[in-house]
Amino acid sequence: MTEERKHILITNDDGIESDALGPLADALWAVGNVDIIVPERNWSGASHSITLYRPLRVKATQLRSGQPAYMSDGSPTDCVRLAVLGFLPHKPDLVVSGINRGSNMGDDITYSGTVAAAMEGLLSNVPSIAISIGAFGANLDFGPAASFAALLAKNILAKGFSSDALLNVNVPALPRERITGVEVTRLGKRNYRDQLVERLDPYG
Repeated sequence: MTEERKHILITNDDGIESDALGPLADALWAVGNVDIIVPERNWSGASHSITLYRPLRVKATQLRSGQPAYMSDGSPTDCVRLAVLGFLPHKPDLVVSGINRGSNMGDDITYSGTVAAAMEGLLSNVPSIAISIGAFGANLDFGPAASFAALLAKNILAKGFSSDALLNVNVPALPRERITGVEVTRLGKRNYRDQLVERLDPYG
């Protein structure tokens, strides 16, 4: 008897226009059935915000690469909540949030919509992965990060994972053959030197 395929939810905080969604969906389809619910716009830095005082609107669409998807006018966390609270006909067996442009390390995770979406999966008793690539800019190769996400997904779905932890994964923006291994580490500190810049509004 054929084993029933597991259901994987993809979400992100970069929105429906992210060119990382196609490679990630392609890689994860080899592991399970993929549902995509993502914000209709970029929610970077949204942290764990949720929508409380208005309806959430969801629209069926497709990625640039053609895969079917849903986009919501809510936050990344809202997208996960939609999936686990019954918008889909099945609860996801795994949440994969990303692939985020730019790493999520140290203090970043308190602001990150990518990590917050994975945290919402964890709070909903669904194993969750947040995955980011350590680069910005155009023409990034998301293949190595997508392949690693699929490897993690395959192992978690087959063997299970701790119910009180999520995986926050940062992949270097390097060709696969130059990535030499995996290091499991603790969360560190990442300091920014933010500055306030005051300017006059030219429109008054």
